[in-house]
Amino acid sequence: MPGNGCNDMSGRLRDAGSAYLLTTAGYKSMVPYIATTEKITVTVRPVYLDSESSFFERRFVFGYFVKIRNEGTAPVRLLRRHWQIRDGTGHLQEVDGAGVIGKQPLIAPGNEHVYSSYS
Repeated sequence: MPGNGCNDMSGRLRDAGSAYLLTTAGYKSMVPYIATTEKITVTVRPVYLDSESSFFERRFVFGYFVKIRNEGTAPVRLLRRHWQIRDGTGHLQEVDGAGVIGKQPLIAPGNEHVYSSYS
């Protein structure tokens, strides 16, 4: 289940409840996923956290940098999220909840909300 991360897409990821820190040298960037629905564009950039993963323990940790951009003409509020995360074996994990990282941000036209998470 994803943890709460900082609002930062600069290459650092910190769990709000611990000293977890991801630096630009600590991950391997993957292909971003981009989708637009009703003038809201969501970009998710997954990263493999090599230093937090262990092949021998079968533990593979990923971070997610998320950007939600309002390309419309009216402000929008992010009330809920529903993520579908499929791993390399085809296993699907679904994550639902109110807002993101405990917030329901209001996103003005032309603006974006960014945050990060990990699982």
